[in-house]
Amino acid sequence: MKSVKTIPCGSLVAPRLLSEAMAPAGVGWTCTTASGRTVPEVEHLGVTLDPASHRVTKEGREVTLSPKEFALLHLLMERPGNILSRPQIEERLYGWGEEVESNAVEVHIHSLRRKLGSDFIVNVRGVGYRVRPA
Repeated sequence: MKSVKTIPCGSLVAPRLLSEAMAPAGVGWTCTTASGRTVPEVEHLGVTLDPASHRVTKEGREVTLSPKEFALLHLLMERPGNILSRPQIEERLYGWGEEVESNAVEVHIHSLRRKLGSDFIVNVRGVGYRVRPA
């Protein structure tokens, strides 16, 4: 029987490595919020994001993302169609005192578009970014 450990999502530095390290020992894990809620998978337009396993698939095929790309995609997919401004994204992706390059968000958006399709993330000119509505 497989035991399951519950750990806070915010404490995961490399969740994928954690799951791979724990798998041979027969230990699974799940990701929870500070309030103890399990974080569900998010699916939109054929893209599935699983915060617990830190995996993203597009139409069933795994997509490899950097930690910042994953965090940005999670932000956008939490509420598809809602627009997030660049300052809002930077505030959520980067910690206090962490230096942010002026085009960092745009670089991550470009990389996500390459991996998920150019029309998956939409730029709302002068406002911000959103995941294309269904």
